Amino acid sequence: ADLSKLLDKLVIRYQKADNPEFENRLELLRNRIDSIDSELLEILASRVEIVKQIGKYKKEHNVTALQINRWSQLMESRIKLGQKLDLNEALVKTFFQLIHEDSVRMQTEIMDSE
Repeated sequence: ADLSKLLDKLVIRYQKADNPEFENRLELLRNRIDSIDSELLEILASRVEIVKQIGKYKKEHNVTALQINRWSQLMESRIKLGQKLDLNEALVKTFFQLIHEDSVRMQTEIMDSE
């Protein structure tokens, strides 16, 4: 009985649609994604440059790379903004954790350099 219910719900999906209109629309949407991904990477590169400046500034003033209060404020504000934008909270958290970890790594490298 359970197997028949499962089979009734089974939907066969195809690797490709044999429909040129569908393929054209899908290609347009994917091109938009590609463009946005390029913009994201350019923005990330700009952020990295600012992180490096912050690392140099902290080094000059003998301040630690990891600022716990700043990190807490950043996460709280980014999660709230993500919620307003209807983004998955786990995605926002993971995204900014990765960015922050790399920022701290870069700043630490700058501080440890001559």
